[in-house]
Amino acid sequence: MEKGKRPTKRAIRMANALRLEQMLHAGQFRSLADIRMTYGITRMVLAKTLDMLDHSPQEIAAILRETY
Repeated sequence: MEKGKRPTKRAIRMANALRLEQMLHAGQFRSLADIRMTYGITRMVLAKTLDMLDHSPQEIAAILRETY
């Protein structure tokens, strides 16, 4: 990321989706309900976040590089 640039909201949401998926697979959470309760988010917000992982690896990489 260039100096002075900030990630877009979409890039932040993608990074969060990747982190949550990693934590779930590592066993830090037993279920999606555990994630929702821990972070205090709704089903819809969690679903929208995790749906971002349906992109191809190339699209995910591009999204993570987005700045404004």
